[in-house]
Amino acid sequence: MCPLYRYRLLATGVAAGLLIALLSVSALASSSLKNISTRADVLTQDKIAIAGFIIHGSVAKCVVVRGRGPSVNIASNLRLADPTLTLKSGSTTIATNDNWQTQDNPSDATTLSALGLAPGDSLDAAIFVCLDPGPYTALLRGVGGGTGVGIVEVIDADPANLDCGTDLSCAVPDAGKVCISGRIIDAQTSLAVEAGASPDLACGAGASGGPCDLSLEVYDGTQFAASGTGASPLGYDSLTLDGCGRFRFDNIAASSGNIVIGVDDANNSGGADLHVYSGTLVNALLGARVDGVNLRAVKHTTDSAWTSSAGGPFGGDTFGDKGAVLGIFLDGGAPVSGVTMTRSGSSAAADDWYFDDADSATLSSIDAAQSSTGVNGAGLMVNSSYTSHSGTGGEPGGCFWPSYSLSSLAGTIMIKEFPASCP
Repeated sequence: MCPLYRYRLLATGVAAGLLIALLSVSALASSSLKNISTRADVLTQDKIAIAGFIIHGSVAKCVVVRGRGPSVNIASNLRLADPTLTLKSGSTTIATNDNWQTQDNPSDATTLSALGLAPGDSLDAAIFVCLDPGPYTALLRGVGGGTGVGIVEVIDADPANLDCGTDLSCAVPDAGKVCISGRIIDAQTSLAVEAGASPDLACGAGASGGPCDLSLEVYDGTQFAASGTGASPLGYDSLTLDGCGRFRFDNIAASSGNIVIGVDDANNSGGADLHVYSGTLVNALLGARVDGVNLRAVKHTTDSAWTSSAGGPFGGDTFGDKGAVLGIFLDGGAPVSGVTMTRSGSSAAADDWYFDDADSATLSSIDAAQSSTGVNGAGLMVNSSYTSHSGTGGEPGGCFWPSYSLSSLAGTIMIKEFPASCP
């Protein structure tokens, strides 16, 4: 049996006709495509992005071809704003798509969502198609001659062959409701929290341990700030959670766009108590979808390491015991150093703490003398009533740090990512 591989290629510096990839896709179960992902600068005329792939074997294979730009995790001004995708066999056009939710066959949009392969932005393009063996090319352009960084992906659409490299995505929720999807990651390492066995299966349907031992709940942000877990959880149609740590809340019945997702051990009474309660604030428009949310699970050992490296400032209590806001400052998904956290428009030197890790993906050690974020862009603030939190310093040119209403609640790490706002 052939091994399973995931491919990701990056093409740069090609002057014309960007031939990104030419890869073979077997239609045999013993050698199945996992994921081909290639990124390139999409220009105009003959300098577009072209991904070539071949389906071998004797039977057809269903694939999803995606052309992404708005959902690419880089600075917004660098992205291909509105991609359009064409799939060809030789000179014959097999399919085209501009926005993935608008399909020649409307059921294809439903299929993309059901497979968890819908792109992260409504302007991204995607094609679901079953192809006979042979060579194919996918051409990625910008609508109206637009340019920018885009990604072409070819993904095996057989659910049995999907793995943890593929994100769940939201479909458009019902009017006045919200869909939120993303992954559970470890707050210290930024690695996905995954089950030890069968991670690609749903929790309760083969996968166990890891994220399947966690409990997720949704709350109104204002009510949570006042009452913590004493607030009444919001209703929703369904929660999808699998061993890869992927989650999706469908049709959350929210009354405002401020939603807190709480993460804790599922076996609080009598089971292992491995995690501090954490609440991640997600801001959404009613009737909209939010994909790519990072839910950070904070272990007690992580909380203890933070407190110890900070010099034990709270007597016998930890940051989690006392209650803290964890802010993470990002520009195009990359952490930003040199940011001082603020609340109500002012810094609070007696109440903020910053990490001195050398690895930008790690949050493990605090330097009590540090006055702004290090390479991981993260800081902690205590003694915060429900008020606006933001940052100052480190802003990319022409950008500013947005403000969000947060509070520090005893027994809780409140978490919010602060993406640079660049008008």
